[in-house]
Amino acid sequence: MVRRLSLLILVLVCFSGCSSTPEPEPPGPIARSGTTPTIDGVFEEGEWNDAVVVQAGEYQQFMVKHDNSNLYFAFKGDGGDLFLERDTCFHLLHASAQLAWAVYSKSEDTIQSRHKSYDYKLWGLQDKPADSIKHLIESYLSENGWVASIGGTKRQTEFALSFDWLGIDTEAGEYAKIPNIYIYSGMLFAPGDPEIEKLMALSIEERKIQYPTLYWPSEPAPKDSFKKVFPDTVSFDPSTWGEIWIEL
Repeated sequence: MVRRLSLLILVLVCFSGCSSTPEPEPPGPIARSGTTPTIDGVFEEGEWNDAVVVQAGEYQQFMVKHDNSNLYFAFKGDGGDLFLERDTCFHLLHASAQLAWAVYSKSEDTIQSRHKSYDYKLWGLQDKPADSIKHLIESYLSENGWVASIGGTKRQTEFALSFDWLGIDTEAGEYAKIPNIYIYSGMLFAPGDPEIEKLMALSIEERKIQYPTLYWPSEPAPKDSFKKVFPDTVSFDPSTWGEIWIEL
């Protein structure tokens, strides 16, 4: 009788304490778990098939997923910028022919001052052997908490941001939110690029379709007000930025 009573109590405790109601799915883009992509600026066949596709305006889109260690973004474009609000600062992660990272302090007014000196890194990475590229990308991610592919000829860009750097607590619940994020990317043309002649022959509408500019969640990008690259002061309005959710 005592044994039966103990089992009954155990069952009742499990029903009352072990069951839980799933969290409602949050609104907006949700990054779900997928395979780990290679951050090299090349969308290999099937590499991003398990990513969530987010439409950004009429002509552009980006892909997002995670592997429980890093959050990944991919989109068409010659590099780009990720703007993030993190640790009471605004972070600008820049990728083009090299990587750069600027940090701006938040202030009570609309003017933010740059307080982190920045260095261009990984210049000429695309010209190195494949194993060296892989090592340098992994090292940069490990040391800085983020990394992106270097602009190449395929007009494909990939970003990785570590959960640790983002401050993601994988035990906090079913979803984690990345608040106040903005994504920007466009097409770059070097002098003498044969693509320029092709571009100029297109109508404005055809240019938007074949060479789309990525603004998410809306135009204009925060950097449109910059008079120079990484100026000493900027004016950011994160209320116009978006948010990404991570399904844990």
